[in-house]
Amino acid sequence: MDFYHHKESSENFTYRSSPIKSLFDKYIEFKLFNKSKQIRALSRNLSKQKYNLFRNIHFSRLLTAYELLKKFKPNVIIIGEDGIAADFILISAAKKLHIPVIVLPYGLADSSYLISKGVEEKYKAGELLTTNDPSVQLVKKLYPKWVKETPYGEAIYLPPEFILALESLKIKIPYPWCLQGGIADIILLESDVMYQRYLSEGIKNEKMKLTGSIYCDVMNDVIVNDNAIKQAFEQFQRIDNHQLKILVCVPPSDHDGWKDKCDYQSVADFIVALLNLFNQYSNVEVVYSFHPRMKESDRKEILSLGIKDQPNFPLYEIPKCDILLACGSSLARWALAARKVVINFDLYKFGTNDFPHVPAHIQINEIEELNALIQLFSKNPNRFKELLLNSKNELNKMGTINGQATSSIFNAIKEQIYHSKNVKILHRSLS
Repeated sequence: MDFYHHKESSENFTYRSSPIKSLFDKYIEFKLFNKSKQIRALSRNLSKQKYNLFRNIHFSRLLTAYELLKKFKPNVIIIGEDGIAADFILISAAKKLHIPVIVLPYGLADSSYLISKGVEEKYKAGELLTTNDPSVQLVKKLYPKWVKETPYGEAIYLPPEFILALESLKIKIPYPWCLQGGIADIILLESDVMYQRYLSEGIKNEKMKLTGSIYCDVMNDVIVNDNAIKQAFEQFQRIDNHQLKILVCVPPSDHDGWKDKCDYQSVADFIVALLNLFNQYSNVEVVYSFHPRMKESDRKEILSLGIKDQPNFPLYEIPKCDILLACGSSLARWALAARKVVINFDLYKFGTNDFPHVPAHIQINEIEELNALIQLFSKNPNRFKELLLNSKNELNKMGTINGQATSSIFNAIKEQIYHSKNVKILHRSLS
């Protein structure tokens, strides 16, 4: 099986206009903006220069995508997400060429993240476009799916000209505010929890297939090769009753936009507070894993404290800990699947709690709260086990750890390729 990794840059595409293309563009513009008197009036507030620029860029990228796909002739395209943050141009081209597109999700975010963080950032910067703007009214009139109710009114996340240019080229994103809201053929789901999450976002049932996650297989390899870890997993208990093991996932810095909501001068300052807390306990073992997107200044300051960055991918370390301490990390669900207690320190006080219904997922935003939890769990292994057992039903929905997910995913990919070949044959016979 051959693999091709596609990474787009500004050098990947060029645009060459032609008289026929220009004439066709004018026809599309006429069809789009002359549907009614109201639409004509609203369209006068649109920057036609920006609209044409975006349309040319989208069209150029579409041509480049077609050339790439025809040259490489892939049997399948595998992506991490198919929504507005994905390469939706390539996905659109693949769909028109009847090449199957499969999503192997890696993140946890949903539309609430765009509202709680992205929209608020735009609002604070004075860049949020709402239906107070006639051009946003135009988008709402023509393509209401792009408009979302927010605390600041009905808003769009991308420029109106960008959106209208996409739609004019029939590049479809059915649910623009959903991270998996695109037109991939199928999403290979990690767990029951993610099935319910995507369902609540409007994703159709027939687009989803439960396979499990490769991440669970990674953790399974660690669990089955260590008797103490395996017993802790099977019995919903700590690995060692005499030593509480904590994995700290050091977050990237969001201080550029959110320092006013944080009690610490920097991420490094937060880690100093953690270090001072942990040093009070002789029966607590702490491992640190640095986020790859950390600021270099934070990294240097933290390393100067004598803290070492665990070089392994965090999934290899999660089974080895009792507690995952993170700050809004999607790793939380994998730690819960591995039957660990997760303490989510809401460093920037976003208030986003992914699993409020799971007792083993504890949301805090004060160092004193963390100290109380460390005291409780370090002194009382039975309280730790009780918390996990009370969460058992929910933990089992986070992902099945049995070493079979990779095989299940591979079989699902082969099945989709086979189905796509039959669709191509049918399409050719009808054309």
